[in-house]
Amino acid sequence: DLTIAANSRVSILCDLEDYCCAYPKIVMSGGNDALITWSWAEALYEKDLINKSDNRDRIAGLHFTGIEDCFISNGLIRQEYETHWWRSGRYMLLSFETGATPLIIHRMHIEETRHPLENESAFLCSEPGVNNLICICFRGMQTNSHDIAADSPYYEQMMYTGDTRVQALIHYVTSTDDRLPRRCIELFNWSRASGCHGLTTGRYPDRDHQWIPTFSLIWIWMVHDYLFWRDDKAFVAAQLVATRSILNTFSSYVDTNHLLRNVPFWTFVDWTSDWFEGYPPGAREGVSCLLNLLYILTLEESLGNKDQAVLYRNQRDRTTNAVIDTFWDHERGMFSDDDHHRCFSEPAQALAILCSAFDDKTKQCALSALTRGTDKLTKASIYFSFYVFSALVTLDDPEASKSLHGRLEPWMNLSRQGFKCPPEVFGHTRSDCHAWGSHPLYHVHASVLGVRPASPGFRTVSISPRDIGWKKISGSTIHPKGIIHSSFSFGANELTGEVVLPPETTGMLNWKGQSVILSSGTNTIRLPNESAAICAT
Repeated sequence: DLTIAANSRVSILCDLEDYCCAYPKIVMSGGNDALITWSWAEALYEKDLINKSDNRDRIAGLHFTGIEDCFISNGLIRQEYETHWWRSGRYMLLSFETGATPLIIHRMHIEETRHPLENESAFLCSEPGVNNLICICFRGMQTNSHDIAADSPYYEQMMYTGDTRVQALIHYVTSTDDRLPRRCIELFNWSRASGCHGLTTGRYPDRDHQWIPTFSLIWIWMVHDYLFWRDDKAFVAAQLVATRSILNTFSSYVDTNHLLRNVPFWTFVDWTSDWFEGYPPGAREGVSCLLNLLYILTLEESLGNKDQAVLYRNQRDRTTNAVIDTFWDHERGMFSDDDHHRCFSEPAQALAILCSAFDDKTKQCALSALTRGTDKLTKASIYFSFYVFSALVTLDDPEASKSLHGRLEPWMNLSRQGFKCPPEVFGHTRSDCHAWGSHPLYHVHASVLGVRPASPGFRTVSISPRDIGWKKISGSTIHPKGIIHSSFSFGANELTGEVVLPPETTGMLNWKGQSVILSSGTNTIRLPNESAAICAT
């Protein structure tokens, strides 16, 4: 027991040494009218109580501010108190203020709460620090997995479609448990009942409905993802009424030039310092390249019968041609964000590269603009860098693949800065735990090992290993029928390795223009770099 003397004040600072979501509980006796304050914080603050310490491990000379719960002792024996909802963070401050009688603390503990998500996958490489990156990213996933896929455990604790799509994809490569992604898809479908325009809400469940039309498009991507990464056509079919409803709504905003125009509500795309409240240039004024690129991608990933497929394909082609005519800047060799060609961004180039409708020459130019790193490009946030990373490995471009290594550097530094989860943004961040920043965990499997489904139900596999500067890579990636084991070594002129596919699964390995048919079981890989050999000759 811990006894707090009468007429005294005592404070205890606890470092959990990890980020945790938990119910705080206390058992105590005596101390009539004593005040117990149990506070939670993600990190300690400088004197201004606004800026967090640069190193989250540091406490000396810093200040505590955070969410607090207050308990008042009734003086009885073995009183038990707990909060009505869980709290989160790394640091706890326990403050006791007693009156005329001493307070006896019998027990104080926290009971962790989250969805039972465990990392069933593995990734290894020769790069030091990657293991810390994986641990931080997965802890970010765990602390945001509850009855919904929350955006952050300390602040909103809400499910936003843009965040949730990224979280679901990480789920697919790391866990056989897909109950939470299914639940999220289903809940967003139900959210359409909140309005009369057929769109999903931007966040759900919520009391004050928030409409983010771009997130309705991303929800369609979530349905498409589930069709390919998991084997459940019946569940996907149950979502198709909603996908058609959303596309019907968007078609009403397509103008005579086949471009989306004047889309209402909050057309959020990315948090960048250059854009007001996440609106891309042109979105509030009328026409935006990024909204149209999102629309093209959605038309490419929409599901339906053959007649609907023809309608979607025709609309995609018309909008694609209109985007080229309106937003392609021939002089700069990239897509502009607005129709006046005043603004250019990484998100626009990334989305264009991901659109299969554009020809390879156009996409290669956009990729060159993305990898050049010009200061004139608005940078993607930690969230939208998910799509930048995907774009970097879409084309077989060695320099683009290796630039992925440099873009991972901020994540590699997180453990040295004392972070236990990915933050909301790099630098001065509000939230120290935002699951949308966990996406490197997806990319080490899907972009570096290059393991992705090639057909619905993951019945066939496409494996395209990327040399991003890590000479040896290996991993175990979750598959509906088991686990895909893969390991690769990159030499100057060859790729060697091994791929083990689950039963009833076939696929194709692609590397520098060469392809190898993969069958279920063990496949030994040895490919010469023919282009390098020709250059050497």
